[in-house]
Amino acid sequence: MPSDLKSAVKRCYVRCVLRRPLPIGLAPARESIPGARTLPLPHSADGATICLLSMDDLCPVPASECGVDRGGEPGRGVSRSIEDLLESYPCLRLTLFVVPDLRSGRPDEDNAVDAARNADWARYYRAWTARFGVEFAQHGLHHRQTRNRWFLRHAEFAFDRRDEARQALLDGAQRMEQAGFAVEGFRPPGWEIASDLSLLAELRAAGYAYVAASSLDGGLNAGVQRVSHYFPTSVNGLLNLPQNIGLDEPLEQMIEQALRARRRRGLISIKAHVADRGVANALTSRNLEKLRRFFDWWGDRHPGAVRCMTFGELAVALQSDTAERIGERSAGVSASGSGDLR
Repeated sequence: MPSDLKSAVKRCYVRCVLRRPLPIGLAPARESIPGARTLPLPHSADGATICLLSMDDLCPVPASECGVDRGGEPGRGVSRSIEDLLESYPCLRLTLFVVPDLRSGRPDEDNAVDAARNADWARYYRAWTARFGVEFAQHGLHHRQTRNRWFLRHAEFAFDRRDEARQALLDGAQRMEQAGFAVEGFRPPGWEIASDLSLLAELRAAGYAYVAASSLDGGLNAGVQRVSHYFPTSVNGLLNLPQNIGLDEPLEQMIEQALRARRRRGLISIKAHVADRGVANALTSRNLEKLRRFFDWWGDRHPGAVRCMTFGELAVALQSDTAERIGERSAGVSASGSGDLR
């Protein structure tokens, strides 16, 4: 069956059988979003390129229960690997997107970040903000959709109506806050959201500072590019911060994409998953070594060229719109702690 016909059948199924909103990946491609506006980046006086590093799926579920290490054992496994990275590069900044209540479909699950059994887990990671400047942001609620069994199960908001999206946002934020995590930003699991962009409207109404809702070919850019790969975009008043590099890419490709961003005076935005397996950009030993080599390459070849920030720090800097703010709230990556990539 031709791909266009397949898409038409899927759209008909969602609209007529499920009676659900179309996910953006199934909607007819539209090359622009009404009300979207690309924003220039404020740059520090030394001309350093802003670098964002983010990781999805941090949650308290032990690997023994789900088969994947998603940071559920603080100080061990993937958790220790992230700590080693942050200790090696003291000026690195990291945004961790947390699943407030991961669900895999088992009826006996108690995986919420604010559950009593996870109090030590939450306490351990909260200390990373003071130790390393780590930001914790929200990654959906359950990271699971049950509206359409034929569609990606991890794309939680793909078929949600506006009231359903609003409730999921509220429930997730409450769990994060009760666990002691301040919530400023959001990334939708599996990138997919309803094509009416009602999720973004709810995020804006709820006061979120930003959404991370686009990659080179996913989220707001599913099917066709609608927002910039290298610059923030204001979507009807909500700030979208893009991803343009995946940790699953070859090192040479990561470097070339970063150089392309620098030439355009845009930002570098690298994404990985807090996992030891199961996804291509997991924190395997090979991928972690590649990330270290990426930062070391910049330090050796272009000292001071890259300045790291969390997503939240960039959102604040864009609000203030002053280069001085970047100098106050961020620093370059350095194994020596000197403030640049050396």
